[in-house]
Amino acid sequence: MAPGRISRAPFHLAARLSTEGGRTTDAHVSLRSPAINSSQPPAGALTPAGTTTSGVSARTREERLLLLRPLLRERILVLDGATGTLVQRYGLTEADFRGERFRDHPRDVRGNSDLLCLTRPDIVRAVHDAYLAAGADIISTDTFTATRIAQADYGLESVAYEINLEAARIARAAAEAAEAREPGRPRFVVGSIGPTNKTASISPDVADPAARSITFV
Repeated sequence: MAPGRISRAPFHLAARLSTEGGRTTDAHVSLRSPAINSSQPPAGALTPAGTTTSGVSARTREERLLLLRPLLRERILVLDGATGTLVQRYGLTEADFRGERFRDHPRDVRGNSDLLCLTRPDIVRAVHDAYLAAGADIISTDTFTATRIAQADYGLESVAYEINLEAARIARAAAEAAEAREPGRPRFVVGSIGPTNKTASISPDVADPAARSITFV
């Protein structure tokens, strides 16, 4: 793979590391489900003053964008891997996905990993931390199905915006913490947008080619 590309990490993160001799070697790092401590704010969490809990000033979005292109010219940037795969390692129950807020929700929500941004943000943060510790330069928000269309399967269309907002905050805080540990290595956050179970180009009714279950409007 040529420099200036972004490499998607598999389940076992593979990073390209330059040696002192100018050669390049492969480093394979197994990801484990880290221990979770939700009693204290995670290290690197953003504070209202614009600094992290580690006392390091946070870069602005504009500052990060200015760093991105030069880095892409210098080396391969590693993108994190799947979120759901690591979430499954925790063996979460329906109650875990619901949390206190959605305890009486009329539909099952188990498997709605994006909802964990609201009900178990500690687990979402732990997943980000695991990928960053393994060498990821870029982490993706836990928002693969955080759209009103996809969340309709769970009857949670109304919290789609909130999920996206909290997911971005969690990921950014994780990146800030990683930067605090390695100040000379910026970490980036990208938004994850996955497919839905609806299509605006094919009719769901074979007898009516013009029918649509959803539109672009």
